[in-house]
Amino acid sequence: MGLLLTFSVVTWLNTGMPVFSRFPLRSLIVAFLFLFGARRMGLWLGQADFFFGTAVGLGILSLLPILFHLIGIFSRRMLGAADIVILTIAVISWLKSSFSGRGKSEGRGEPLKSAPRVSGFRSLLIGLGVFGMAWAFLAALPPPMGMDALTYHLGLPVQYLSRESLSIPNEIVYYRYNQGGEMIFLQSLLWDRSGRAATLFLFGTFLLTALAGATFGGEISDCSERENLSDGKRNLTVSLTFAALATTPLGAILVAHTKPDLLAAFFYLVGLRAAVRNRTLLAAFLLGSAVSVKVTAAYGVLPAVAYLVFRERKNSGTVLGAVILLCFPAAFWHLRNLFQTGALLPQQTFLWRSVSGQAGAPILFRVARLAGSMLFFLSGQLDGPYGPLLLLLVILSLGVRGAAGIAAFSGAGAVVIWFLTGGGSHAYAPGGIARFLYPALVGLVPAGAAVAIRLVENAPKRERNLFLLAVVFALVVSLSASVKILERYQRLLPYLSGGISEEEYFDHWLSTHRLQSEASGILPEDAKVLSIGEPSLFYLGRNADFTADGDLPEVYRYIHESGHDPARVSAWVKKKGYTHILDVPREYARKMVLGISPWYPCDRDRLALRKYFHQFCDPVLVDEEHDAVLYRVRPDGFP
Repeated sequence: MGLLLTFSVVTWLNTGMPVFSRFPLRSLIVAFLFLFGARRMGLWLGQADFFFGTAVGLGILSLLPILFHLIGIFSRRMLGAADIVILTIAVISWLKSSFSGRGKSEGRGEPLKSAPRVSGFRSLLIGLGVFGMAWAFLAALPPPMGMDALTYHLGLPVQYLSRESLSIPNEIVYYRYNQGGEMIFLQSLLWDRSGRAATLFLFGTFLLTALAGATFGGEISDCSERENLSDGKRNLTVSLTFAALATTPLGAILVAHTKPDLLAAFFYLVGLRAAVRNRTLLAAFLLGSAVSVKVTAAYGVLPAVAYLVFRERKNSGTVLGAVILLCFPAAFWHLRNLFQTGALLPQQTFLWRSVSGQAGAPILFRVARLAGSMLFFLSGQLDGPYGPLLLLLVILSLGVRGAAGIAAFSGAGAVVIWFLTGGGSHAYAPGGIARFLYPALVGLVPAGAAVAIRLVENAPKRERNLFLLAVVFALVVSLSASVKILERYQRLLPYLSGGISEEEYFDHWLSTHRLQSEASGILPEDAKVLSIGEPSLFYLGRNADFTADGDLPEVYRYIHESGHDPARVSAWVKKKGYTHILDVPREYARKMVLGISPWYPCDRDRLALRKYFHQFCDPVLVDEEHDAVLYRVRPDGFP
């Protein structure tokens, strides 16, 4: 065995995949420590169950920056100090429980024995699921990519840290999007500015969701059967659930793009599990935490809450407590929006128009859009595919019996609400985005697996064997689709194997990466940058104002209104407090041609801006290849 491992490692190193010089070991350690700290925090709060404890800990950690902001002590130093204190206590308590012998059984159930006639198939399911997880782990290793991650999910937390405030600084709509639960990224960004720890952390939640779903599937099998359930049948349900959740192509795609849908799905699924176990208050807090991460998680949360309220209707105290715990995690962010912008949601006008049928695509188009996203990948919307096995289990989940009916009710309700509200329709996705249903559909998988195994057990042997073969085929197809999609759109293996450089990896989706990386090393920490044409400023790592795609940069509007006077533009820049300006004219011109961004009010606007740069600014960094320049605004304000 030693020789086999040695030969394997030598071959791995020789082929260069992955390149260990690029392996983000520090990021992996940071991500693990946060998950470890969350688990211990949940244990302190009395949650011995591993998944309940971890979910509660993550919910508390996401609220920590918001609490610091409310009491006026939000800063990088305070967040860092809090992380150190929490981690130190977590390590000490873990060591204490380990040496005392109490830590070996915390939150663990008794192992289940597999029935011999299904053990081979179970091993195959688990093996395919492990392969899917390994592929998702590789997808988490490169630097964060994608406009959403670098402009919004990771980009805005960097801005909050730079300004040391969670207030809304300007009219950019991204600042009003719900990000309460995403504030947990702030801690990882403090210790790893590359953002890889945040991506690896989300991979950890993806793994935890699959494991929690597998446990949930076994519990649903128990509570949905009147007769005594065999270990083999229960374990087969567990394995099928894990394989379906671990191999869904959309999961690996979300990991690669640092999408917090994964964290919302973990909160949602564990919340459903708490509801099935009659822990209503815990379920309410976890479901509220899911909404605090992603407001579209409300698609599944609202029906689940309605189910809980109806179930507990005779206990008014429990209902009141559940409502409070549900609203608490997301309350700050939406109240902040209400007081600072006058609207709870950033696009609530569009939402009401969509519900009333005045906006969004026709309902039949939405049906086609949802069905297509289940089996196809839509690169422009970063949507789908869910995979054939997951789709089948979602359909079968409607036949679940017993206490787990909340899963079927909330999932079906989520789809109905998705249709009624337009499915999160955007200008680039008029039929809606099926990815927003990810948490709700993930919550249906354990129930669907339990129903599938129940049907298979009652079927003739030939049909049962055909079903098992079809399951394996579906899993292989899902894994193949995941590999193909990430290879084509992310160039994952060429990057990890050293086949392409980091700049080649970035060039096809962030042309200013090299300039931003260089600028982050020379700009003072208190710099304030105005970006013209580039909204994805995560790698700049400084306080910066930018314009969202679809809006005209404010500087062009002011230039036009000021009569193209460079001196007046200089006064405006000084009044805003900008110390540097990042100008990327080629990128903005590309967006104008594609119809993503509006044209200049007149042809003289761009010429006037260039004249201002010549008279009042000094170039600091120039990237001629990508036509990007970082200017320093002259302190005296004179030519």
